[in-house]
Amino acid sequence: MGRRTPVVLPRILVVLLAACSAPATSAPPASVTASTSTAPSAPALAERQGLPDLVDGEADPCLPLCVTGLVRPGPLREGTYQTQWFFGGYMTIDMNGTWTGIEDSTGEFKIAPADDPEYGISFALDLYPVADGERVEDVPLTAEGLLSWLRANPRLVVSAESAGSIGPLPAAVVDVSLSDAATPEHDDCPAPCVDFIGFQQWDHANGILGDDVYRFWFADVTYGGTDHLFVVNVEGRDAEHVDQFARLAEGLLATVRVPARAP
Repeated sequence: MGRRTPVVLPRILVVLLAACSAPATSAPPASVTASTSTAPSAPALAERQGLPDLVDGEADPCLPLCVTGLVRPGPLREGTYQTQWFFGGYMTIDMNGTWTGIEDSTGEFKIAPADDPEYGISFALDLYPVADGERVEDVPLTAEGLLSWLRANPRLVVSAESAGSIGPLPAAVVDVSLSDAATPEHDDCPAPCVDFIGFQQWDHANGILGDDVYRFWFADVTYGGTDHLFVVNVEGRDAEHVDQFARLAEGLLATVRVPARAP
């Protein structure tokens, strides 16, 4: 989800996935079995060994915290891609064009154009707000809860909300950029940079650097009788770039299927 500061902001010469090669998690792995269930979406899903079974076509409610895994898929073929780890290994997306898989983990699924991998499209579950390097408590992990906190952050500028979707799931869509109040939060930031989003599984946060503009889709979802927040982020180097990239991304987002439903 975005570029992780300080190690992954776009103009900093440090590689994102080095930070993820040894992910941290406070939740012990669960005992799981191979899934033989079928999700309520086409095409048919391949079984995922070592991941929680689907329950009546929905993801296990323990996700994303009950297991930890990460791969870097690299070049992606055209056609349907089924995640190996993200969303329990049961998210599908129809790839067209030339894309590369940056990360497929229990924390995030991220892809980028093969000819411009610095900016990408990421998918994550249950992101939480971060301020001054610490998790902000008492913010509901819902689209409304996270959006309200983002709007109240003086170092961020949040656009007016529009309606969108991630596959069949309704989503609130906003652009996020830095305000004039933003300053460099890290010594290696060459411009103002602010961390504001954290992952349930990893021990670092994501942020925005300089003129970057990110477009977010926030969708409330439920699976296994529990509520979660499904987030998509399209990264842009400025407002014009994020508009162009988002138009490309929307064709992919329309094909996304996950073992969850709208509340």
